[in-house]
Amino acid sequence: MRQNKSYLASKQRFQDAKQLFRERATLRMTSFRGNMRQLWEWRSLKLTEPAQAHWFDPEGYPKAVRDTYGRFVNPWNSQSTNGMQSLWLFFQWRMERLYNTIFRSHTVLPPSTTAPPSTPLAFQATAPPKDQIRCTWLGHSTTLVELQGFTVLTDPIFSDRTDPWPMGVARHTPAPCQVQDLPSVDVCVISHDHYDHLDQTSVEQLRDKVQYWAVPSGMSEWLQDFCDIPASNILEMAWWESTTLKRNDSGDLQVVTETIPADKDELELVCAPAQHWCGRNFFDRNQRLWCSWVVRAGPLKYFFAGDTALPESFPLHRQIGDRLGPFDVAALPIGAYDPSYFMNASHAHPAEAVKIHQDLHVVKSMAIHWGTFALSEEAHDEPPRLLKEAAEEAGLDFVAVPQGDCVVGPVIGEEEEEIVSVTEASNETDESQDERMEYG
Repeated sequence: MRQNKSYLASKQRFQDAKQLFRERATLRMTSFRGNMRQLWEWRSLKLTEPAQAHWFDPEGYPKAVRDTYGRFVNPWNSQSTNGMQSLWLFFQWRMERLYNTIFRSHTVLPPSTTAPPSTPLAFQATAPPKDQIRCTWLGHSTTLVELQGFTVLTDPIFSDRTDPWPMGVARHTPAPCQVQDLPSVDVCVISHDHYDHLDQTSVEQLRDKVQYWAVPSGMSEWLQDFCDIPASNILEMAWWESTTLKRNDSGDLQVVTETIPADKDELELVCAPAQHWCGRNFFDRNQRLWCSWVVRAGPLKYFFAGDTALPESFPLHRQIGDRLGPFDVAALPIGAYDPSYFMNASHAHPAEAVKIHQDLHVVKSMAIHWGTFALSEEAHDEPPRLLKEAAEEAGLDFVAVPQGDCVVGPVIGEEEEEIVSVTEASNETDESQDERMEYG
């Protein structure tokens, strides 16, 4: 009898696994057929801005929605720009790189002469400032943010190359520290699933050091399946959704389910839009969402852009700044923009990053997403040089620091410490309201 029950249980597990395999295989094939169909039809699709009115809410803010192929989109772009045109441009770019390498002795980046940062790093040597944000750049889009007693890590990658091998890109500058050197992390936020932002090895190493993982829609399943992260430790959100965490008596964070007045002892995370795309292989293009993140603790607000371009004809970052800002410190990408014909829909040029800084209403910004991996054609030292020129011309506090260095946000005076939840900060000008309504 016991053997019979064991047999039935094993048979049921087999049937469940078989059904799950079929469902995932069906999803992958649906995405693959959509890719093939769109590759065939993309030239005949009509460009309109925006593609679908229902991709925006009644106030004109973009929503996290899917197109007719079941993939997430940048709502302010046409449906035909859903990543498929760039596939042809990608081949053009790679052929140009191959030609330059063979016939012109072209190298993407010169050998790194940057010395490893001195140790210990700031977060290892000194306590975080009380009424300021300290943001340490750990390479590429990885930052360690300390504010009001909370520690937040962004897009961690400490590996020597981006996967998958041999297509991955080798690290250009050594990481200033490793996972074991980090303090305990309250929340790790992920902006999207590209290999240089969602590194499986780094996530697995951080599994016991991070309490919560904040990710955009569709990524929770991947963290559970590939990194063995418990679902209870994952906070999955769509654009404009937020989660508030508060320390309990034992010092651990827990999700606040009831609405309470904002205070210094809570950490609020808001998933915000970005112009980018997702995909770790050809079968899962845009099946998961991409985003930026807003982090608030007490009166302090930090903005992490992740990976984003500057939309040509839509005030995306002004919307974010009006609705969720202003921000004390921001981490904004400035690299991987050359060649422009391929990169401009996904990454920001330093001059565009300065425009994003202005639209977000940021006091101080730190440059990320440059000088770590040779993802594009610009020289190693070009992004910070162009950023310095653009920031000085605009009179803005926007700096590029060496890996391992930090920026410290402005002091918040006691008389200015009016704590407002970012989800409640919706005082906007009539001008920005009118601009949103044009797209709604």
